[in-house]
Amino acid sequence: MTGFTPQPPRRKLRQTGIQAYLKTTRWRLTASYVGILLVVELIIGLFVGVLLHHQVVRDVEHVLQDHLPKEENHEWNEGHDHKHNTIPMPPIGDDRPAYEVGYYVVADKRWYTPYTSGVLPYQAGADRVSATGNPELQLITASDGTPFYVYSMPTFHDGTLTSIRQSAMDATLPLDVLRHFNMLLTTFIILASAAAVIGGYILAGRALRPIAQMAKRQQSFTADASHQLRTPLTVIRTTAELALGTDDPAEWRDALETAVAETHHMSRTVESLATLARMDYQEGAVKHSPFSVRDLVEEVAAHIEPVAREKGVIFHAPEVGEDRLVGDQHRIWQLLTVLLENAIKYTPEGGHVYFSYRQNGPEAVFTVRDTGIGIAREELPHIFDRFYRGSVVQKERIPGSGLGLSIAKEIAELHEGTIHVDSEVGVGTTFTVSLPIAGQKKSS
Repeated sequence: MTGFTPQPPRRKLRQTGIQAYLKTTRWRLTASYVGILLVVELIIGLFVGVLLHHQVVRDVEHVLQDHLPKEENHEWNEGHDHKHNTIPMPPIGDDRPAYEVGYYVVADKRWYTPYTSGVLPYQAGADRVSATGNPELQLITASDGTPFYVYSMPTFHDGTLTSIRQSAMDATLPLDVLRHFNMLLTTFIILASAAAVIGGYILAGRALRPIAQMAKRQQSFTADASHQLRTPLTVIRTTAELALGTDDPAEWRDALETAVAETHHMSRTVESLATLARMDYQEGAVKHSPFSVRDLVEEVAAHIEPVAREKGVIFHAPEVGEDRLVGDQHRIWQLLTVLLENAIKYTPEGGHVYFSYRQNGPEAVFTVRDTGIGIAREELPHIFDRFYRGSVVQKERIPGSGLGLSIAKEIAELHEGTIHVDSEVGVGTTFTVSLPIAGQKKSS
């Protein structure tokens, strides 16, 4: 006999309208996540940058204030040109963070400096200090390209501006600090944005996954229902149209009997589809509660025995002890009933159907074996697909919807169980259902 254990199906979703919409929505959500993160990053970066710049400027001002000339010193060299974009460097070996530049005498309109060489920078700031009377910090670039901070402080005597004192310091280090901060901030924003794109895309996918699954199930349910109901509706319509064209009461009766039979078939199909739909939407999730295996088996046997007698099939029910299971008793009853009804349906008159139970370690094992027509080896991987019916079944015109085994498989998986099938054409088929027993679950 050949054996087969169904695996969870892996189906590719077609790019339908709803899926394209979900994909577009996913990217929109991702863009929203990234946009919000960028705004937050920029606000925080701008705030920190402003604070850092303010702190650097304040520290520079404190240093330069401490190195202003203390008083006017007319022994210093007179600066002849104060309009060049250069500045005298401090003496070699001077390790001070800043140095005195000199002072500007307002009355004489002349600059004085302690250095014998070097030309003073153009002091537009000194003019503003003269006009406003307020100290000013300038960032200038010397002729050799070196940046400098120059601080100008007005001096008043009896309310009159008499001079403007200046000090300076190399601005390379403070500017490097600000430049490195900007580089780090830019790098952080780029990396954080890339992480936001990846993380946002994943999070958006997770958020939309239930909707995608719901759409998939809805499409599957609609396709299944239309496929399965199309044939009986066509039969009913065709039979009714033929009956309308005759006056023979016998043909009317035949038409009505056909319509009733097809209606019963549609009712069973709709009921099965509704069961699968509830399971798909998890409305049919199992309600775990302890119950007696003996009670379950007796209920299943009471339902199956009349069906077997009517078909002329010999049914063998098991003797069960006091074992208990935890699960949904009605769902498990439904699972076993599907398997037994199928076994009777595909077993010819005079054949046997064996129903057995045993405990195997942490599992409760139910077995349904028949001496029926069997299933071809190449068809075993498909028998749990919805609406699938084997070639022999179609050839023999055995009625059915092809949904029973799909329901049985869903119920087994809802109980963290498995269902396995062995079959040989012309010999029979055996279904084995393994479920966790009371208080125990199989390891994943």
